[in-house]
Amino acid sequence: MLTEKDYCYLYPFFSPNQIKAEFGEASKSARTIQRLYKDKGYQPQKQALQTLIKSSVAIADLEVPWKDWLDYVAEEIGLERAYRKTVVRTRLRVMEGLYS
Repeated sequence: MLTEKDYCYLYPFFSPNQIKAEFGEASKSARTIQRLYKDKGYQPQKQALQTLIKSSVAIADLEVPWKDWLDYVAEEIGLERAYRKTVVRTRLRVMEGLYS
């Protein structure tokens, strides 16, 4: 079962619906995840991801065209999503192995 730490680790790279779809029975409902984020004072996931993308402009190379920069940021977000998903899946497999 995913822990609160897992949900926080996946935020904002996965929406609550994506977490539920990706981790199925190991996950709480999307609504429960949304409530967790709200109780912690997190922005809605989409808004937080947009803030992350907009913040990347502060470190953008001014000589790189805007479209290329956005493509780069999108690629990095995709890589981070994949990495975080792997970390959580690995933890779940280890926990399942301990309790089976």
